Amino acid sequence: MAHITYQFLWSNCQEYYVYLGNLYNSSISNGVVPGELKLAKVMPLFKSGYRLNPSNYRLISLVSHLREIFENFYTSTIDFLINTK
Repeated sequence: MAHITYQFLWSNCQEYYVYLGNLYNSSISNGVVPGELKLAKVMPLFKSGYRLNPSNYRLISLVSHLREIFENFYTSTIDFLINTK
């Protein structure tokens, strides 16, 4: 799942929305997030100053597009549940 590109998701969204919906619903009902959606590649990003000083870097997390979509689903669901009570 980590290697699915944004272009692939966008161009094939009509074909895979049922699969993604089932995966999301299963995740919500079981309370388990798929393991691959938990992975991120952490990279240092240089800010400024002396390059050999570690404090001149900040870490960024590169996550899959699918993870971003699922995070939006989870956030929307939580917002809905909070606002309907």
